[in-house]
Amino acid sequence: MKTVQSYNLIVAILLPVLALVGCGTDDSYDLRDAPATEQGIGVAVEIDAAGITSLLAAAPEIYGTIAYCVVGQTGVCTVSTETMTLTRTVGGRKIFKAANNSKIVPNALLLFVATKTDGTKIEQKARLSSSDGPSAGGSILTGLNWKILLMASDQGNTGAWINAFDNARKKLKSIFMSRGVKSENFRELSLHQDQQSTTVSPTSAANFAESLKSFGRPGPNDACLVHMTSHGSRDGFNLGSNRLSPKQLDQALIDGCGDRPTVVLISACFSGLYVLDSSNLKKPNRIIMTAARHDVTSFGCSPENEYTYWDGCLIEALPTGGKWKDLAATVLSCIQRKEGGSTASYPQSFIGAGVADLEVPKI
Repeated sequence: MKTVQSYNLIVAILLPVLALVGCGTDDSYDLRDAPATEQGIGVAVEIDAAGITSLLAAAPEIYGTIAYCVVGQTGVCTVSTETMTLTRTVGGRKIFKAANNSKIVPNALLLFVATKTDGTKIEQKARLSSSDGPSAGGSILTGLNWKILLMASDQGNTGAWINAFDNARKKLKSIFMSRGVKSENFRELSLHQDQQSTTVSPTSAANFAESLKSFGRPGPNDACLVHMTSHGSRDGFNLGSNRLSPKQLDQALIDGCGDRPTVVLISACFSGLYVLDSSNLKKPNRIIMTAARHDVTSFGCSPENEYTYWDGCLIEALPTGGKWKDLAATVLSCIQRKEGGSTASYPQSFIGAGVADLEVPKI
C-alpha cells in the first residue's frame, strides 16, 4: 500500500503562461505560506511500501495534464520538462506522478504547468523545503486552511449534567479564532439544549458526520481538526445515552476530511479506545490525542471544575503554538502534575507519519 509521507501542499497565486522555459524569475520563497486558491496545484511526496519516493501533484478534475521542471537561479528551467502521469482521482482531484524521482531534492524550486481540458494553462512554482525528499521524516505544514468541529456532549442522566464540556468548546473556539481561524470555518455541537442555537447544533452521531461534510469537499490547502469532550465508556464516547464508535468516527473523518491533515482531540474516560490498532483510526494523515488509556478513566468531570483535567491542560498549552507532537508531550506533563501520581489516566497520542511536523494553527 502506498502512503503519502509528506503532505507538503504548497499553493501559489495563478499566473498566465507565456512559455515554459524562461517565463519568470525565481521568487525565492516557500509557497506553503502563499494564499490558497480554488484552482491551485497541491504538491506532495509519496513513499510506497517498497520505500520508493515519488513526486506527486494534485489538481482539480478540470485539468488534463501537468508538466514540471526544475528552475535555476536565473529563472530558467535547468533540465528538460517532464509530463507527469495521471495515476488516480481522489475526492474530485486528479493525482499526477513524476517518473523521474531524481528531481526530488531539498530546496529545489519546481515550476508546474497545468493544462485544462479546454487548453487553458496555469503555472505555479513550488519550493520543496529542506525536510522534504527521500530522507524526510515528515514535513513542516504551515499556512493551512483549518476547518474545525467542536462537539460537547454529556451523559444520559440530565440531572447530572455539568458545564465543563461546553466551557471547553467555547474556550477552544476563542483560542483558535485568536490564532487566525475564520468564524465560518467552525461547526459546533452541544447536547445541552440551553447551549444550542442557529450556530450550535444538537449533539448526535448523525449531526457530527453531517457537520464535517458541510465544510464541502476538502481543498488542497485544507486541514481538519475535531475536538470532542464528554463522559466516556468502554464502548465509546458518550452522546447522551448513545455512543460514538471508532467505526463511526473513522467513517465521518473519511467523508469529511479525506486524506487532508487531520487532528482529533478526544477528552473522555476510556478514550484511548480510539488509538487501539483495532480501531482502524490510525492513518498517516492523522494525529489523535486522547485524555485516557482505553482501560482507565480521565478526571475532572465534576460540577465544581471549569474544565476537565485534560481539556484544561490542552487549553493551557495551545497558546504556546508549535507542533502538535510537542503539544501532546506538554499536555501529558500537565496531566501528570495535576494527578500527582496517586491516580493515572495515561493520556495517549498517535502521530501519523505524514503529519509528524504538523503545526498548531497560527496567525
